[in-house]
Amino acid sequence: MKRGAAYVIDFFFGTALFDVYFQIFKHKKAAGEEVVHGPVAILAFIVSYYGYYIVMEYFRGQTIGKKVMRLKVIKSDGSRLTLTDVIKRHLFDLVESVCCVFLAFIVMISNNKGKRIGDFIANTEVVDARNVPAVLPT
Repeated sequence: MKRGAAYVIDFFFGTALFDVYFQIFKHKKAAGEEVVHGPVAILAFIVSYYGYYIVMEYFRGQTIGKKVMRLKVIKSDGSRLTLTDVIKRHLFDLVESVCCVFLAFIVMISNNKGKRIGDFIANTEVVDARNVPAVLPT
């Protein structure tokens, strides 16, 4: 439940970054509709949306939503997260959220730590931040 609430909060922040891009580069179609299109717009969305998660989790171990919900991403072995870990963790976000929502849900409820596919790949887990030591081993 807490992870879902964190996701909703983070969705706002991830899409807000793209909205900045949209406001700068939008143009009006003949019908008056404001649009940003093309491969650059798609890339800008992916970079801004997933970049938010990757940057926040790499530098802070948590996104704004996770901080509000008192959650933190850690390595399952307790070591410090690397940039590679965080990127691996989010590689399957698009697949999980668009193509295989049901499979992602089954994976999360079928293990006692609520790990997503990306957590298994990166050997990470989301835990209660109050139970994480202030300084993780390097």
